[in-house]
Order: sequence, then structure tokens, then C-alpha cells
Amino acid sequence: MFEYFDPEMPKLKRVVGENGRAEARRSGSTKFQITVSKAPRVVGPADISSKIAGQDAFVQSLNRLDDELIISIVAPAYTASETVEGFLRLNGDPKNSVIFAITYIDDSLPSIVGVSPSTAPDFGVTVVFIQLTNFPIVTETHAVIVQFGSTGAYFGTSISIISSNVDSTLLQVQVPAFPVAKHEVNAPIVVKSVRQTNRVSLPCVFHFQKKGISIESLEPMQTSILGGTTVYIIKVAFFPVGLDNNVIAVEFGDVLVHPQNISVTSSAVESTIMVIVTPQSDAGMVKGRIYLNTKGRSTSMLFDFKFIDDFSPAICAPFPARSCISTKGQTETIWVTYLQENIANSSQVNVSFGMYDAGKARVLSRERGLARLVVDVPSIANVSGSVIATLVTEFGRIAFEYGFVDCGVPAIEQMGQSNKWIPEVE
Repeated sequence: MFEYFDPEMPKLKRVVGENGRAEARRSGSTKFQITVSKAPRVVGPADISSKIAGQDAFVQSLNRLDDELIISIVAPAYTASETVEGFLRLNGDPKNSVIFAITYIDDSLPSIVGVSPSTAPDFGVTVVFIQLTNFPIVTETHAVIVQFGSTGAYFGTSISIISSNVDSTLLQVQVPAFPVAKHEVNAPIVVKSVRQTNRVSLPCVFHFQKKGISIESLEPMQTSILGGTTVYIIKVAFFPVGLDNNVIAVEFGDVLVHPQNISVTSSAVESTIMVIVTPQSDAGMVKGRIYLNTKGRSTSMLFDFKFIDDFSPAICAPFPARSCISTKGQTETIWVTYLQENIANSSQVNVSFGMYDAGKARVLSRERGLARLVVDVPSIANVSGSVIATLVTEFGRIAFEYGFVDCGVPAIEQMGQSNKWIPEVE
């Protein structure tokens, strides 16, 4: 269908609202500039009438630029979010009319419908999720400001936009540290749009609690000096939520645990559980500490922990028993439990029988936690009886009782005293 028009009649060129588009707010009046070309001579605003969706629109002013007439009008409020038709009539003549369209949008203020969690300790860092309705669509994190408290520069950081559309916006925000004088303070949260400064959310109450980090439990409270295999579980109350092992520092005495040996298995405001692989340590009580790398050691939680030497090397059955006096070339096999793995050659184990040096032991094999050593027994002339034999390593010494007997004389082994041999008495 063709539409014929008079080229000399007024023609609509553009409609621009307060936001730069042909959009009006539903809740109240909105100013528009409507540009008309080929407009007849008009003396003033009183010579122009306008209606939008059947309602009168106030003509505020006009300005002529060459053959264009720029008319300022005020659109009334409207009840629905939809596109409506309006018209301008110049000099009261229906032939000098132009028709235009504007879209009414819901301009009610954004509202925070949920914050989870809604409580955080005063030292901040906790990650929360904020759900909004009627917030402008945002795609860039720097276009959003999340403010905590009605005064002061307390702003959320590490903002992530989980979703943003016409109906709903979901943000992930890291809570700032907030001053709490006594036990608890209620601080309003407001979310702002950087580009649409009038789109500030209605405030939502958030709770900051003055709760220092505290350790609730340690399991276990002691472990082996060897470390490296023992899993150590720490349960912490009011620890910042959502942190990973690269932010958390754990020390046992002067030893800093490597981040790879720290794992956060669950994280909530009330309780955070960490699994830690203990380092090697000397035996005894040490002072442990947990802190955030960003806060430094001065903010540490301290705890006592004990390293025990329950894996010291020891002689085990079959026990070395006896040798003959005045005999050369004798050897003895010795089984040792928990011999350190880095002891692997003869240069690391010195052997003596009483006052007699027996040189170096030889580590022949390791099997199921046992090390099999072979030592040379010194030749002792004309002296029978028991001596204290000693294996000496860089980690300490292992002592055991050993007998020398005159193999030319009959002897009876006493039951229950496997390391002592008593000559027969006539």
C-alpha cells in the first residue's frame, strides 16, 4: 500500500528523550526534543498542541534552526511498559501535524532481593552473591559499584557478573573489611550503575560481626617427625569464605607449608575445613600458625602441635645373638625397622661391639619397612660374655646386647634371655 504525502507539509525527523532515546519513564514526566522539518511559521508554544497515548503533553519551548523546528515537550507518566503513539499539531491545523512514537519503560528503582551469605566477619574477604531486580543490564564489571555502609569508602571488590538481563541480575562480590566497634553492625548495601547514575538500588541490610578467626578443632594434635604422609585437619570458625590454598599460609614452627600441601575442603562463614600435609620436623612441641598472605603473620591464629619420634630405627626379631671368641671372618645379619630411606650404603652406618670397632654396616635390602644389614663381627680373643653393640647413623644410634662365647666349651642358652649365653658350670 502506498501513502501519498505533501512534500511541503511538516515532516518528523527525530525524537530524543532524556536518555538519548525515544524512551519515557512510567513513574513520572519525561522531557523530549522533537525535531520537525518543513514546519510552518509558529509564533510560540501556545500555537502547538500535543497528545501522547491520549493524554495531553505540555509544550515547553520551541527553537527554529534553518528549516527545522525543535520543539521541547514534557511527556506524562504512563501505566504500562509499551510503545505508544503521539502527535504534534502546529497552529491548530490538522494538516500541519506530525505523528511520533515513544516507548515507556519501567523506571522503578532496582531492588536487592537477596544476599547470600548475609553475614560476614569484620575483616572482610568473604565472597557473597547479590541478586537484584530491575537493574540495568551490565556486561562489564567496572560498570557496577557495590557500596557497603551509608558513609565511607567501603566498596566490594573482585566483582563478577554471573548473569544480567531485563528481569534479574546476579553478582558475585568480595566483601570489604568494615569497622565494627563492639559485637555487630548493620550496614546497608547499595548497588549502582556507573553509566546510569540514577539507577541506584534500594538499600539492603548486611550484617558485619566482630569475630576474630578462631581454631575450633585440630585432628590429630600430633604426628610423626617424618611428615609428608600424615594428613592434618584444621577446622576454623569465621575464616574468609571462598579462599584457595594460594591465599592461605600455614606454618609449623619455622617451616612454611607448601601451597600444594594445603587444601580447603569446605568453606562457610561459620566453619572452614582445611586438610594439610605436615612437613618434617624435629621431635617436640612447636607453635603453629594460620594467616592470610594478604594480611601477614601479625594476624596469625596460633596453635600448639607436637611432633613425635615414633619412627625411630630399632632392632627387631630375629635378634642378633652371639659369636665365638677368637674367630675371624664372622658376620651378623641385623634387621632394622624405620631406617631412614637416605641411608643406603656402608659409609653411613658405623658399628661397634663394646670397645671394639667393627667398621661399616652394609645395607643389603629393604622390604616392607625392614632393612637388612650385614656387619663384620670383630675377633675378640679369650674374653667371653655380653657387650653393648651399637649402630651409629647421622640420625642417632641403635644399641643392643650381644654375646661372645667360647665355642669350645659347651653352653646352655637361658630361656627368655636370648642375648645372653651362660657357660655350663660343673
